[in-house]
Amino acid sequence: MTQRVLALKLVTLALLMLLVLPAAAADRVRNVEPGNPLPTFQRAGLDGESITFERNSGDVLVLVYLSAHQTQSERAMKAAHAVVKDIASSDLRLVYMTADVVQLGYFREIRKEGEITEPLALDEGHLTYGELGLIVFPTTVVSSREGDLLHVLSGWTRDYEYQLEAYCRHAMGELDGVALADRLKRSPQAIDEARARADRHRAAAAVLRSKGMLADAARELKAALAANPASAAAIVDLADVLVAQGHVDEAEERIKALVAQSPDVQGVRLVQGLIHLKRRELEQAERMLRDSLLMNPDPTRAHYFLGRLYEQKGQYKDAMEHYREALKKVMKEPVEFLP
Repeated sequence: MTQRVLALKLVTLALLMLLVLPAAAADRVRNVEPGNPLPTFQRAGLDGESITFERNSGDVLVLVYLSAHQTQSERAMKAAHAVVKDIASSDLRLVYMTADVVQLGYFREIRKEGEITEPLALDEGHLTYGELGLIVFPTTVVSSREGDLLHVLSGWTRDYEYQLEAYCRHAMGELDGVALADRLKRSPQAIDEARARADRHRAAAAVLRSKGMLADAARELKAALAANPASAAAIVDLADVLVAQGHVDEAEERIKALVAQSPDVQGVRLVQGLIHLKRRELEQAERMLRDSLLMNPDPTRAHYFLGRLYEQKGQYKDAMEHYREALKKVMKEPVEFLP
């Protein structure tokens, strides 16, 4: 039994290292603050040309950092192309960049499909990636004419194209700060804008939680709910973080209010199971966690916490089975343990 318990502990440790929320980020880069100089670069281009960025060129740079085979990167590529084409100014320069230098065929195909002609720089060795301190793909940065960082767009949301156009016109001097703020408030889809803000706060919370910064994650999720109080996903995420913080009663209140309106929201059963597990109400926890396997789009955590539950009950064989299922889904391949 001692060896089996030791194996369970090792599996638990491995899962804790692997089982994190998807990474995303707020609209920022880690290593350059707004108003500070962007790093200069000289990179080889997709077609063998040299692509450079120097300070004080007088042009506004839009740099879109992409990842291969990612839908959001493809959407950002096409939207940025549309914005620059619509503004049609020789003072506005669009450069795409990627570190996926082994995916040149993919990028050529995407550019051909979208009739995209702006250059793609190859960031071999992740040099610009590291200098900027990128957090998520795609990331779009807009410079001032002096080469300082003005604006950042992390990821792609429904209002990406609208925001990027406003940021470009601000960088070029067509909009002052007041006009920019007014333009952003008058998004053609105000409801979508509220949802987009909530999505960005949720994304930031996911990154913060993956780093163990639970208080900051909770603060971002409360900001998400301030932007869009109807966001069931933000309520579930916040309750989940509150459980992790040990604020079980507050988490339960959040979930109760949600369940009263929408009992079948994805993720609710998992959080309810975690609340019962924290209180060592093992039978209720087991029922909720098993229900969550059917209703949860990502059953990995449900399997993991069922493993924890059965370990507490001394049902080591059942615990090992659920740990195995969790690892299988994390690693996306069969997992076998020694007997």
